[in-house]
Parts: sequence; structure tokens; C-alpha cells
Amino acid sequence: MNRSVLVASIATAFAVIYNFLHLQGASLGLLLFLFALSPFVMGWLVITVLKDKSVKVRELEEGEEWGYTDREK
Repeated sequence: MNRSVLVASIATAFAVIYNFLHLQGASLGLLLFLFALSPFVMGWLVITVLKDKSVKVRELEEGEEWGYTDREK
């Protein structure tokens, strides 16, 4: 499994667990702890996805400011 997919799955599971615990009436201390932890989980997700080199991306040509790699010029 790709590392980005694994981290995205963990972050999604974290969000689902937090919401489930909130709906079940978990203690405020636990919810605040998970809420305080959530920016670090999301930061980990963002950094992992941005550093992922598993997909080949074409370099922009001279004069191109942006481009879509899934479409022909």
C-alpha cells in the first residue's frame, strides 16, 4: 500500500473516531485531547501527500506558468 494512502486512511479513521466519540457523549477531556491532536494529524497528512513522489509529473515547459498533467496541450 502506498504511504500516502495509509496516512490518509489513518487521518480519516481519526476523524471518524472523534465524531463517533462525540456523538456517544465521551468525556470532555478526551474530546479536547483528540481535538488538540487533530492539527498534528492533518499536518502529517499534508506533508506526506506533498512529499509523495510515486506519481510521475511532467515538468512545465518554457513559458508555462501552470498546467494539468492529465490533459494534452
